Amino acid sequence: MRPNDNRLHVRLSTVTDGNDGLESNAPLTVGQWTQITVVKQADVWALYLDGQLDNQITLSSATLGNDGPLF
Repeated sequence: MRPNDNRLHVRLSTVTDGNDGLESNAPLTVGQWTQITVVKQADVWALYLDGQLDNQITLSSATLGNDGPLF
């Protein structure tokens, strides 16, 4: 979560960009549960908050696997 505006910050690695991704349009409320779903279909990456589409992007290239830490 971005500390200055409470928006979710989501990233992944692609062939051409090691830091591709998106931010939520809606801020998350601190202390309130939010269902977060990220879906990749073909080259589209979509972010859903509480079942509603919040933001989506077209990825710059194919995604890469990663065995590093998740944080």
